[in-house]
Amino acid sequence: MMKKFAILLVAMLCTTTAFAQFETDYGRVVNNAKNPSSWEVGLRLGDTGLQAVADFAYNDDCYFEARFGMLYSSRMYFTLAGWDLGYVGGVCADFTALHYWKCYNWDWTPRAGTWFLDAGAGLNIGGAKNYMYLGVSGSAKFGFEFREVPIRLSVDYTPVLGPSIAYGMKKHGFEKGAYSDFFWSGLYNFGVTATYYF
Repeated sequence: MMKKFAILLVAMLCTTTAFAQFETDYGRVVNNAKNPSSWEVGLRLGDTGLQAVADFAYNDDCYFEARFGMLYSSRMYFTLAGWDLGYVGGVCADFTALHYWKCYNWDWTPRAGTWFLDAGAGLNIGGAKNYMYLGVSGSAKFGFEFREVPIRLSVDYTPVLGPSIAYGMKKHGFEKGAYSDFFWSGLYNFGVTATYYF
């Protein structure tokens, strides 16, 4: 999985440098992501697996972000408040919608690009067979935007606060219709993202 992701990232960078066209201001590339109505698309690798990412900046200071992830495992083991959900094979899906504010930009490396810190809030939902979670999300994103290519790299922490719900499960031969508990795994949602902006 990591090898495929690395190959995809290298291919994306090569394609971008070969075909991207830039608008310059005294030799400096104008940052299209700062302009209203700009888009970014890319990939995020993190706690929720590999996710497709799309951002839409509707003004100079704010943007919306949507993430859809798919995590495959043949041995995901879930327990919820003592209820044994057993092994769940297959795909676990995750969707997150966030609103971000562009908080800070630093010109620490003026020849290479700019550093940024964004903060956001939104909603998260996901799950697998007989299991789901839903909650509110906060996010802090720290990253780097290249000056010569329309690429942004970032790391983020996006915790989710909300319930996780098991349903249609049995314990000791007795059926339990549904049971909920706090979604503890949502507190460990770290990720690395690479996006192409246009």
